[in-house]
Amino acid sequence: MMDDDNSSVVWPDVPRFCFGPSQGRHRDANITWVQGQPDIYPYAEGYRRAAIALMDSMPEHQQNADFLIWPLAFLWRHHIELMLKDIISKGRRLSGEATGFPESHDLATLWRDARQHIVRCGPNDAPELTHLDAAIQEFQSVDPGATGFRYPFAIKQGGRGLPHAPDRINLDAFQTPCRHCPISSMLCAA
Repeated sequence: MMDDDNSSVVWPDVPRFCFGPSQGRHRDANITWVQGQPDIYPYAEGYRRAAIALMDSMPEHQQNADFLIWPLAFLWRHHIELMLKDIISKGRRLSGEATGFPESHDLATLWRDARQHIVRCGPNDAPELTHLDAAIQEFQSVDPGATGFRYPFAIKQGGRGLPHAPDRINLDAFQTPCRHCPISSMLCAA
């Protein structure tokens, strides 16, 4: 299909059945075990595993990096957001406060709340806290509204979706600290 300026229209590549019947045990996902649970960790872990799998399966071509940066960065950002919300919920429960997950997508706000719970339960001078402070600040400055890696434009204000992002992002450097640093285990253990 062509429009008036002779550029082609690309149709979405959508599977015929999105939620079809079982086709084989190793590809069937059981979602009943997590539905209705107050624990958000399985969702966060899913985003982390997806980011790792995407990076591990990426062919060594520049064009792939140019396209895969968007889902990869979003997967890591959403993993961090969900882990912070999980820490907050668990920290509230341990403190005897009302539990639940904050609705905010603002990583800096979530981190301030989660950090208090981490510090109360463990050492407040751990080098991982300083590292995580910096990593969250960097993510927050690049994608403050949690939409920059999902859309090429700012949803509410218009304009560029990631106005404070660098022009080039090395995917290896982007993922390696999140994958091998003890911060991930610190978040998971909190």
